[in-house]
Amino acid sequence: KKKKRRRRRRGRRRRRRRRRRRGRRRRKEEEAEEDCEPQVSYSRIGELVKTELKKDQVCFLSAHSRYLVLGMQSGQINICDTLGNIIKHYRPHKNAINDISIDVNGDFIASCAKDDGRVVIRDVFQDTDKVHSFHQEKHILTVSLHPNYSDNNNTFVCGGMNQQVLERTMGYFRSETNILHCGEGPIYCIRRRKDIIAWNNDRGIKLYDTSNRKPIAAVKRASERANPSDPFQNRCCLCWEDDDTLLIGWGDWVKIAKIKSVISVNGAVSKTVDICGTFIIDYYVCGIAPFGENLMLLGYLDNEEENDNDSF
Repeated sequence: KKKKRRRRRRGRRRRRRRRRRRGRRRRKEEEAEEDCEPQVSYSRIGELVKTELKKDQVCFLSAHSRYLVLGMQSGQINICDTLGNIIKHYRPHKNAINDISIDVNGDFIASCAKDDGRVVIRDVFQDTDKVHSFHQEKHILTVSLHPNYSDNNNTFVCGGMNQQVLERTMGYFRSETNILHCGEGPIYCIRRRKDIIAWNNDRGIKLYDTSNRKPIAAVKRASERANPSDPFQNRCCLCWEDDDTLLIGWGDWVKIAKIKSVISVNGAVSKTVDICGTFIIDYYVCGIAPFGENLMLLGYLDNEEENDNDSF
């Protein structure tokens, strides 16, 4: 009996020591977080945007160095200055905005919406619209303008529930539509950089070279803990850091893909993809962008896993 009591006392002392160590470690981590300087500065959005949000909801946000673009649940698009004040607004769609694409110069904005089968390209400064209807594709989920659309490269790419990646080029008298890919499930996100187009479907991410009309490679979808029925947990985010680097955020993982040129024995040049970075995170990616030498992620925590509503 005495031995049992001693063992119990020793066990209680060990548990108390562990709790103290954990408490000290937690306090040190909290102090270290408090000592870290914030990486970004924050400011409140303009009063007009806050008034608009009382009547409508934001479905999609895209940023350009000259302005911000908010796609709303009602199908309206608000163009805001960098302080968040609305400077222009128009309503190209009647349903919720699915995706927004801006050319490099910020002269044109392309948008698509739920269940209307249209891509609307807006000349921001002339306030004119060009409407493109796709009768075979009623559910367009994503659109991407040619980066140099304002420099007479009148091409855009779109895709959706019809499982096709469509490239449309506008000429003086007529437009031409090409199918770059079909099958393998709906197309959820498309992003273009010069001649390279990246998109994702249920199987993974595809990269396509428009200069030779050939696919480059496919990046398989990583295994993750996301709930397949939750659209936010399964949202794929693609962002080009530069002409050769694609940032991928999907579920709770992030990958960095590098495009490299390879010269074969006969002198032909082809492109390959090298995954130079992969890591798992503790939350679900809703947005990804380069931030100097680092990455900036927008994400959220599952309420079932965390009691607080911290955002990143």
